[in-house]
Amino acid sequence: MKKMKLVWLSMALVGAVASFAACGDKDGENGQPSVEIGGDIEPEGDEDVPEGGAFGAEVAEDYPISTEMQSQLDSLDGNYKKVNWQVAYAPADNDGIIISETSYINTKGRNHLVVAYTNLTDEGVSMSFEGYAQNVSGDVVKDLVETDVELGPKITIVRDLDFENDEPSGEIDWKNFSVVASEKEYVPYQIGAELLTENDGEYYIQGSVTVEEELDVPIDGDLGYGFVLDEDGNIIEGNKVITNRKMKFFTDSFGGKNADVVYYTNIYKAY
Repeated sequence: MKKMKLVWLSMALVGAVASFAACGDKDGENGQPSVEIGGDIEPEGDEDVPEGGAFGAEVAEDYPISTEMQSQLDSLDGNYKKVNWQVAYAPADNDGIIISETSYINTKGRNHLVVAYTNLTDEGVSMSFEGYAQNVSGDVVKDLVETDVELGPKITIVRDLDFENDEPSGEIDWKNFSVVASEKEYVPYQIGAELLTENDGEYYIQGSVTVEEELDVPIDGDLGYGFVLDEDGNIIEGNKVITNRKMKFFTDSFGGKNADVVYYTNIYKAY
């Protein structure tokens, strides 16, 4: 009789342990919590964020956008809103500047990371920064190290980083990001872009800039980047200006997905 009671007790304990183990795997496979896009990731201790986490989750958490800046960002019209940015955040102690990121695979199968800088203020600024862009394994693939980068009021400029075979994580280790008032004189201008084809059938974007007032001096600025977008604002292909505000793509097809184009540039009076 005592032996029978011991057998039943052992079976009950086994059942309880099995039930507890099943509860431990409730959130996902192997007990790992499921992560929603845009949600916070809080690794335990010094563990790394697992591969496949939300794009740019750490920088979004480290550099949150204030309610006021988010309202200003939402009120922007034009080129900024054309792109489906995967993450946006505000560098510390630099009110009025927003960093946005997205990734794409171009028509040649190469991974790209696009980093945008947007000035929400009504004054031109000059930026200097040092950052290191990582792949999904946490390895640094590309650096963003520049000084005296001009950015006009309510203007967005971008940098397109070729990650080749590495998948961008959206995480950038920013070592420094400083902003000072610009010494350049900015004038209102409109940006245009049109998708055209060469005689050989290959596509290119022809960008244009129209200054809203007659100037007695030439304009200067960065050459800029152009992108082909699908109907949801995702980037299909991109390239920087080579000359005459022309961005060539060396392909004769986007698989019927191209729905829009966008051109980012920044200009000011040359002197």
